[in-house]
Amino acid sequence: MVSDKRPFTLPYEPEYTAHRTVRRQRRNARLLMHVHMNMLHESPSIAPELPNPDDERAPPTTKPRTGRAHRTKTG
Repeated sequence: MVSDKRPFTLPYEPEYTAHRTVRRQRRNARLLMHVHMNMLHESPSIAPELPNPDDERAPPTTKPRTGRAHRTKTG
């Protein structure tokens, strides 16, 4: 805090470097975000691999059954 008697701050006071501290924190947060995003892009996918529909060797996909459920005879 700057008093009325002393209208300036000294280099060792926190107010003197506050703007640089904020800039450094923002830069560090941005760099950390980029590191995390790069790790996510390089990590293997957890989603199952689906067959390529354009690939002729891929097995045909089955459609889900609609309508009544299949009934079996009991007893």
